[in-house]
Amino acid sequence: VIPQANDGLDEFQQMSEWILDAIGDEVPIHFTAFHPDYRMLDRPKTSPEILSQAREIAMKVGLKYVYVGNVDDVSRQSTYCPSCRNLLIQRNWYELGVYALNGNKCQHCGTQIAGVFEESPGNWGRKRQPVDMRKFHVADREQPLSLPERPHSPTPLPSPPPLAQATTSPSQATKQTQTTSRGTNPMQIPTTAPDLMPEQRYILLSTAAELVKAATLGRPAKTSQFDRTGLPLRVVAGTFVSLKRHGRLRSCCGSFGQAMQLGQCLKEAANRTATNDPRFPRISASELSHLDLDVWLLFAPERVTERGLDRIKAVTIGKHGLQIIAGDKRGLLLPGVATDNGWDSEEFLNQVCVKAGLPPTAWKSDETTLFRFEGDVIHGPMSSVLQLADEEKSPPPLTAADIGRLAEFCQQTIQALLRGMTPLYYCPGVPDADMHGVTTIVSVPKTNFWLSSSRLSIKDKYPLQTTLFEQCEGLARAIQGNPNFPPDKLQIDIAVLDDAAMHGTVDQPSLEGINTVERGILVTERNRQGFVYHHNVPVDAIVRDASDAAQVSYPEWAQIFSMRVMTTRERFVIEMTPKPVAGAEVRPPAVAGRFYPGDAASVAAELDRMLAGDAVNSRDMVKQRVAAAMVPHAGWVFSGKLAADVLKQIELPRTVIIIGPKHTANGVEWSVAPNRIWSFPGGQLESDPELTRALVTAIPRLQLDAAAHQQEHGIEVELPIIHRLAPQTKVVGICVSGGNLERCDQFATGLASVISRMPEPPLLLISSDMNHYANDNETRRLDALALTEFDRLDEEALFKTCQSNHISMCGLVPAVIVMKTLKKLGKLSQSIDIGYATSAAASCDTTRCVGYAGRLLV
Repeated sequence: VIPQANDGLDEFQQMSEWILDAIGDEVPIHFTAFHPDYRMLDRPKTSPEILSQAREIAMKVGLKYVYVGNVDDVSRQSTYCPSCRNLLIQRNWYELGVYALNGNKCQHCGTQIAGVFEESPGNWGRKRQPVDMRKFHVADREQPLSLPERPHSPTPLPSPPPLAQATTSPSQATKQTQTTSRGTNPMQIPTTAPDLMPEQRYILLSTAAELVKAATLGRPAKTSQFDRTGLPLRVVAGTFVSLKRHGRLRSCCGSFGQAMQLGQCLKEAANRTATNDPRFPRISASELSHLDLDVWLLFAPERVTERGLDRIKAVTIGKHGLQIIAGDKRGLLLPGVATDNGWDSEEFLNQVCVKAGLPPTAWKSDETTLFRFEGDVIHGPMSSVLQLADEEKSPPPLTAADIGRLAEFCQQTIQALLRGMTPLYYCPGVPDADMHGVTTIVSVPKTNFWLSSSRLSIKDKYPLQTTLFEQCEGLARAIQGNPNFPPDKLQIDIAVLDDAAMHGTVDQPSLEGINTVERGILVTERNRQGFVYHHNVPVDAIVRDASDAAQVSYPEWAQIFSMRVMTTRERFVIEMTPKPVAGAEVRPPAVAGRFYPGDAASVAAELDRMLAGDAVNSRDMVKQRVAAAMVPHAGWVFSGKLAADVLKQIELPRTVIIIGPKHTANGVEWSVAPNRIWSFPGGQLESDPELTRALVTAIPRLQLDAAAHQQEHGIEVELPIIHRLAPQTKVVGICVSGGNLERCDQFATGLASVISRMPEPPLLLISSDMNHYANDNETRRLDALALTEFDRLDEEALFKTCQSNHISMCGLVPAVIVMKTLKKLGKLSQSIDIGYATSAAASCDTTRCVGYAGRLLV
């Protein structure tokens, strides 16, 4: 069964009930994830959450053997005994681990398991194997199969906890007693810290380390010492296992909110931390000896009854952890997070909201439910309690001979495609697997001609052989008929990447344990990636090369990963960065019909309304020359009137430079639109190609790129208003994504130098909305903080105020750039308030608002 993102939960329920009625509760059900690939790229991949929900529903209906596949989720890929609920068959992709069967009986309790099983699992690893089902046919068995009747009281297997850190509902977290699955004796949620002797704490820490190690290596854990102590029966309100490297979080998972036995929740937390934290790649065996381990035992959960700002006093830093719940969103932070980051109680509350995907100050609302809890932490380096022998480290899934055969297969495939022949689609005799990276390189020896095709991700994986064939198809199309690539002189190399590990950031790297004979370096920053493998070259040199390939702008944000490399080359580089696109002469409208009307007549009527009458009234208004202005860029129904109120008061010059935020991932980071014409319903405006080229020359990292502007609305929504007021004005559009004060200053220096050489200074237009998605009162409060600094003309204070108060002013960087530019030109003396509003005025929704401000800068 392949669940899709749009499948409803009721469909899973109906299907499971039909299977139970029609076939019985012993039929194995395999929910497998769909991944877009080859010629099926038009639908999204199946999320792990959908698979988990489908599996849970099927088990609750009463189906005994339900497991998932095609995702990295060992616990849900495995099969459990329906009687004792112990692990029967552990699956890790195509590979089997634990195999607790005696024939067709559970080794633990002797329950007969439906099916026919070999005495031991195969030893061929992850290779796909043909299976002849005829030998399992009913006619060849001593007893025919019979379908059982539907059970009246199904006893489904326990579902592993969901992928989120916290696994409880508000009602669960407030219960004071819980009933275990063994009998009816209630377990009390502990209200005090567990009383553990030093030797017990050591055993607990070493057991958690062993569990993490075992999950990382995909083998059973050795926990006999822990099992004999009685510690597994201790009751806790939750357990989390956290891994850090040089103080930086590497992975952390667990459960919280109800009485549970330590043994089971420790095993689940350690397994998920090692293999299934959705924020990070799974732990690599190469990292284990460099990690620090925290085991959190949680107790004393209670609902915070204080309201509003009184909640700040209800939280004690160093003592309390927090969980917040609002609708279907929830977030949890352990007590140590606040102390590690130096937060006070208010910032701790802000951050738990951010963790939940809520506005930072959502904790103030009575609509949010807040819990606090306490925790006892046991911590230490993994290396102090764990030994990792060389023979235990996870071996590469492919040998050098396998890589050679795959490269030869790609050579034959490309040659066949170039000659119009039918190629093989699969390389026989070589294991198939899902990999983090696959690269195919076509080169011509003794020349500089080469092409490559790459797929690379630290979280997602790609099917190896399918990806190689797809890359061969693309490369064959690219070189077909190209005289620089004669078919008889092509050399094909491949590189396969797996086993991702994290190593800090470019400004604070943690490079211990990287063997550059075996591993390459990946550097990522935003939507840019650079990967470099250079056989046996010092790792710091490779990090520099990878940073250059990723075009790193902010070393403090650029993350470093290493990946195991299996390749036919001694050196290769993968650059996955947006490339500037020239685009067409005319930039067509992208958001007409959504952010503003989609036809000329409706645009004209709406402009009449927003400009408070006809064009005569607009011309009669006393207008002034200003150096810059700030206007909102939401849909006209929300902020168009305020934008018009600002623009109609300005004597628009020959040129307007609009600087706004980049709302999409398309294109380069800092981009000026290369088009000559801006088109919109009812008119068009010219750009200034000579000015755009001058800006690109003067401003570091600013590039001409149409892709960044293709779907951008922050500039487009202002164009019809400018056209109505001054149809001869030329508009140059710039959009920026990210930036710190240093880069803003570099931008401003270049912009000021260009403006100082212009015969008539342009109007600098800041396109920006204010804070996003808090309630109306909180939006107004936060915006007032930002606008106070804006009106004081202190751009650096504005930047720091928005950062420290989590004010999501989307045009913050454009505002800082413009104010710095005007100061360098000596043209900033006053901010004039034109108006302020929130989206609640149009939507009547005061619970989730966006703020809008209009300002003139003179």
